[in-house]
Amino acid sequence: MLIRALVIIEGVGLKLDPAFNMTDNLQPYTSKITRKRFNIKRLFKKNLNRFQDINELADSLPDDINTILKKIKEGKLVIVHEHKGLKKLQEASSKAINRLVFAIIIAALSIGSSILVIAKMPPLVNGIPLLGAIGFLLSAILGFYILISIFRNNQF
Repeated sequence: MLIRALVIIEGVGLKLDPAFNMTDNLQPYTSKITRKRFNIKRLFKKNLNRFQDINELADSLPDDINTILKKIKEGKLVIVHEHKGLKKLQEASSKAINRLVFAIIIAALSIGSSILVIAKMPPLVNGIPLLGAIGFLLSAILGFYILISIFRNNQF
């Protein structure tokens, strides 16, 4: 973003003044930033803080290692592991599996109903087996339910 802003400023500066030189205009700011960044006092403080952190780590590390080893020996070491974003994947796969199960049930109902209709299994109503008609009706209802849930969630 900073580079983009500098390029835009340079473009506007060149349109206003063809002799505009961005480097000359930025030179006082860059030298000030460089002086601040490489100031001996600042570098000394930063390195002193780092040295103190390293010293504290060297002091506490043996105790920490002993504590960890003691927990391992006692069988009380617990490691917690968490996947980020796994919940969304679980929800999506759960929806997909539910729809797949519905589709398999619909297919089984349709095939079973077709077999009943072809076999002319009694009881017959107007020449159509009642159980076959009920199976087709249930498979149609479940099929429409799946279609509605897919279109409602905009996942097609």
